[in-house]
Amino acid sequence: EAAGIAMGLVMMGSLDEDALSDMVQYAHETQHEKILRGLSLGIAMICYGQLEAADPTIQSLTDDKDQYSECVECIVLGWRTLVPGITRPSDVCSTLRFLM
Repeated sequence: EAAGIAMGLVMMGSLDEDALSDMVQYAHETQHEKILRGLSLGIAMICYGQLEAADPTIQSLTDDKDQYSECVECIVLGWRTLVPGITRPSDVCSTLRFLM
């Protein structure tokens, strides 16, 4: 759990494709919930502040029907709606979709 969060903190906002692909791949391979939680937060931190640049990553997580992917997508979209003046209606709708 701590390693996923640490990777996200170190690479926050970088949208590093190598790190993202490694983290997503490992998350699909493991069944440990604490590790998945750390990776979810780490991936969200790597995507933080990227706005439209993170859309392909978010879309790939949306296409994947894994519960982990939905968790990461919700966190990324939730963080995107926290940035004042940058919230898009589609982000709010996507985030609300998970709550229903």
